[in-house]
Amino acid sequence: MAWATLLENWRTNYSDMGFGGHQAFYSQWLAEGLGPQAHFDGAAALGFDVWDGAQVCEVGGWDGQLASLVLSANPSTLDWVNHEVCREAALGHGIDDPRYRVQCDGWVWDQDLSGSDVLVASHSLEHMTEAHLRTLLAATAHMRAAFIQVPNDMMPGPCASHILGISVQELADVVSGYGWMLQSSSPGPDEDTILLWK
Repeated sequence: MAWATLLENWRTNYSDMGFGGHQAFYSQWLAEGLGPQAHFDGAAALGFDVWDGAQVCEVGGWDGQLASLVLSANPSTLDWVNHEVCREAALGHGIDDPRYRVQCDGWVWDQDLSGSDVLVASHSLEHMTEAHLRTLLAATAHMRAAFIQVPNDMMPGPCASHILGISVQELADVVSGYGWMLQSSSPGPDEDTILLWK
């Protein structure tokens, strides 16, 4: 199936697909060789002063590269759960750290997140609708910090699986509405923005 057709079918049917349908889309994405979905600024993540004693809830961590980087540099981080839709990417991680776990059997907001206290979402929020974004933020509003990295352009297009369709400032306004206080906003390395919240 052509890339553009795959993306258009996903966007058109997004709200009716359910978790299994989204999982099938990302499996097909991977099978078609459309590239990994792991994008993050490691230096910015490592510089965020929240990892000591953290119990991390990562949304869309793909194959766990960011988790591996942060965990290897922070022995005091207690736990890291990668909530990933693409089963093949998540289970093919090869990370040998007992603090790292994968959850790919349902939406992150349907899981028990009461033990998590740091939210990580690097290049994942742009792949969900605003309704799903708000559901996620409501489920994670109790957390003490968040590392969010998003592309500067989150508009749907023919070559990217973006669907959120709002600006970085609009995203910041939405997140602020759930009690988060923006600590910093800085340009990332790939035409993106890093937002640190507490």
